[in-house]
Amino acid sequence: MKNLLLVTYAFSLFIMGCHNQERSLPSTSTDKGQVAQGTDQKLSEGEKKDAAQAVRSLMVSYNDAMDELDAEKMLTYFMDSPDFVYTRNGKRRRYEEFVEGGRNLPKVFEKLECTYDSIYVDVITHDVAIATVAFDESLTNFKKEKIDIAGTMSWTAIKRNGKWLFIHGHSFQEF
Repeated sequence: MKNLLLVTYAFSLFIMGCHNQERSLPSTSTDKGQVAQGTDQKLSEGEKKDAAQAVRSLMVSYNDAMDELDAEKMLTYFMDSPDFVYTRNGKRRRYEEFVEGGRNLPKVFEKLECTYDSIYVDVITHDVAIATVAFDESLTNFKKEKIDIAGTMSWTAIKRNGKWLFIHGHSFQEF
């Protein structure tokens, strides 16, 4: 049962992140239709673009750490807060559970491969943005068993002390 829990945590962490292999959008997703309408109108287009690029970079850095199976580096992109929550297919996890799963990831998988078309970033205010991707991924465990999945994920990022971090995430695995 404990091994099943470890695998479940590790698997849920993996579907949260995918390697940066975008195939369609430019380096920022602030084109018309990419930035939420009715948001903080005090932000200039340049400020929105800068915020979107920062959150996009956060997602890419997180995904790179996942590909490297570097759990400690991966966890630096998330806010240690009582407000942190990650929901996967309706199951909610607090920060502590998320960290435990992240640290177990390299113990379960030897290879992670993920692709996605785009990182969509909606800048809500000067310190809140949402990044969303649809992904396809392959996971290979140490027994050389391969799992292919597809899904979507979104992360809410907040900016504190000049640094963007993820605090609230949702992912859904297609069956």
